[in-house]
Amino acid sequence: MPISKLIVAWSHALAFALSWIALLSVSGCVIVPVRLPTQTKDIGGEPKKLDFTFLKSGSTTREEVAKNLAAIDTGVNQNDFFWGRWQSSTWGYGGFVVLPPQGRRRNSCMGDPQSPRRI
Repeated sequence: MPISKLIVAWSHALAFALSWIALLSVSGCVIVPVRLPTQTKDIGGEPKKLDFTFLKSGSTTREEVAKNLAAIDTGVNQNDFFWGRWQSSTWGYGGFVVLPPQGRRRNSCMGDPQSPRRI
């Protein structure tokens, strides 16, 4: 790829990123992906701590697998096959909204409650 095309591609990517940053800052709302400790859940969505260290190729029995991994068992009943399902995640999302300073606001229908009433 020629250098001129590479410079154009990078300038387009930079312009795209800067326009998104400007758009998000004007809107006042920012959503940010956040790294979290690993959380693992079973089929029902309950947090579980799964330990696969007991698995040894050729020596772990079906009963050991069924006992230790009962929380993720999908119910496939075959002697030489285990089907487990779980969800594991290390990411979450956080966000914040920027609001203007409150100061003294005036309700146009009721008037300013701080000012004396005029009759």
